Amino acid sequence: MVEGMGPTRGNVAVANARLQKAAQDFEAMLIQDLLTLSDSGSTPDPDRVAGQEQYQDFRNQAVATAMAHQGGIGIARLLVQQLQSKGQY
Repeated sequence: MVEGMGPTRGNVAVANARLQKAAQDFEAMLIQDLLTLSDSGSTPDPDRVAGQEQYQDFRNQAVATAMAHQGGIGIARLLVQQLQSKGQY
């Protein structure tokens, strides 16, 4: 950036896109943790197939990512609003 010049529209758009992605990724991690916790509370299955736990981890990750990209539970939106309103990003 040239000294004395403010951010350009292109820089602001890139920064906003990066902030949105980071907030969505963060929300996806939180959702994944919630899903994993809900799985751990279930009764252990004595006939559990090898790899079932790994499958559940993949499922939780996919569901959490999809949820976050569709608006999730609103954490990403709130993070973005909060950071942008305070001029921190």
